[in-house]
Amino acid sequence: VPNDMHIRRLDLLASAGFGDFTTSLQYARYEAQPFLGYDKRREGIVASTGYSFDKNYFANGTVIFDMSRHLNNTGNTSSPLFSVAGIGLGAGYRDECTTLTVNFTSTYPQNTTAASTRNQTIILQLVLRTLGQAKVSTAVSALTGTDGVSH
Repeated sequence: VPNDMHIRRLDLLASAGFGDFTTSLQYARYEAQPFLGYDKRREGIVASTGYSFDKNYFANGTVIFDMSRHLNNTGNTSSPLFSVAGIGLGAGYRDECTTLTVNFTSTYPQNTTAASTRNQTIILQLVLRTLGQAKVSTAVSALTGTDGVSH
């Protein structure tokens, strides 16, 4: 392990709340980690927002921008600096004993081919404060297959 004071991992997070509305912005940069399967540097931004309709019901959304696709692009096509790598939408109910959420995520694999297969997931989560939690998820990517979206 070199001792050159080189930053190998950087995470910056800013968040704010305005009444029932919350928002956050996170920047992350990681050097290559070949032992974990990441041969190239990764860099990106995550923008999240949430809104509470009343004390029990809420909704949220997330967009992930993968800047690594632009930096590591070796093909003939050029990826934009802020390539959308994934989106997420969710809603739920919570009270002092129970939290019930449903979340949908759609992510794209890290490649720059013209036709990418999206990984789409729906997660239904029930948390009972005194009994623990149960989570059910299903991948719907088998239903969508190749979407032909260029990244």
